[in-house]
Amino acid sequence: MTEAPGSGSHDWIQVLSAVTTETVVGVAGRRVMLPCRLDVEPQKGVEVCWGRGQPSLFNCHNAVINTKGDQVTYRRSYSLQNLTLNSDSGFYHCRVQVPGLFNDKSSSVHLIIIPGTLAC
Repeated sequence: MTEAPGSGSHDWIQVLSAVTTETVVGVAGRRVMLPCRLDVEPQKGVEVCWGRGQPSLFNCHNAVINTKGDQVTYRRSYSLQNLTLNSDSGFYHCRVQVPGLFNDKSSSVHLIIIPGTLAC
């Protein structure tokens, strides 16, 4: 028996893993701000985290920063102040952990680092 596209039992996995991705270009040796663009109502005590790599379905993967409300509750020794081509390039994600089952929102950023000085 062949199923029509969109009617398979694995479609819910595709829907749950749908994440917006934005590309940000930074310059080596400089600072960059990674945006977390999510449409989430401000709620007191909601946890937000940033991680490296692609987001997982249930938590912040390779967490860089976790916050709860306005307080930083976890910060790994990591900086986006002095960008390097090899160490900082790649995918990052922010996740807003909204109370309730499968309510979390995620946004991904692809950070590309270009050399600070280009020889002509």
